Amino acid sequence: MRARLDAHQKQKDFWTHGYVLTTKDDSLNKAHVGYLEARLLEIAADVDSVVLDNGTAPSSPARLSEPETADMETYLDNVLPLFALVGVDAFEAIEEPSLTDLTDESAIESVAQQSNARLYLSTQLTIAEGEDQSAGFLVLEGAVGRREKKVMLPGYAQLRERLVQEGTLREDGDLLVLEKSYLFDSPSAAASVLSGGNKNGRTEWRDARGRTLKDIQAQMTAVDEQDGDAPVDALEGALAEELARKAAVVA
Repeated sequence: MRARLDAHQKQKDFWTHGYVLTTKDDSLNKAHVGYLEARLLEIAADVDSVVLDNGTAPSSPARLSEPETADMETYLDNVLPLFALVGVDAFEAIEEPSLTDLTDESAIESVAQQSNARLYLSTQLTIAEGEDQSAGFLVLEGAVGRREKKVMLPGYAQLRERLVQEGTLREDGDLLVLEKSYLFDSPSAAASVLSGGNKNGRTEWRDARGRTLKDIQAQMTAVDEQDGDAPVDALEGALAEELARKAAVVA
């Protein structure tokens, strides 16, 4: 692992954390590791929320016996939830809730009032819809942004160029069109990349009632303070128990 990390440190600049999958008795052999690597890459490619950079990726999972394949799939079933608990969302599909499939007006109102209700951006040749999610800020497919670039933070400018190069953002005259829904790190990153200039996402994104994301978050914080810390403590306790349970199963 040390040699692999040293090589990545010298040759790759996109990563900040590394995670190691193992067993308590070192029961994974080379074929198992090859199978798991191929399956994880398959899952990440299907989810399509990150750009994969793996020059040694196996073309298909290693051939294992039927019992070994079942064991590795069970292993993955136990491991994948752990990634979500430590903040790795490369293997977790992005959910895009839609109101168009709902026919009951009360159900539509209920969804609209949720914390991840639809938000809108309209500024300088930029029109977009998105949702503030726990994993980041999701901008929905079909968003239109300004092609001309103004003053931008280097990180936002680099992300914008990469999205254009890989085809996620398509140039169309004076505009950029988002070809597929994309999960940005923050609402500010989403607003800035689309508009071509530095934007404060918490004040630029608004709901259907005109409330800014900042106002919505402030209202949610006020409700949480009135309710006290009990729900938060309960959630933290539940997450800790789930993590401990999953770790015991994997071990």
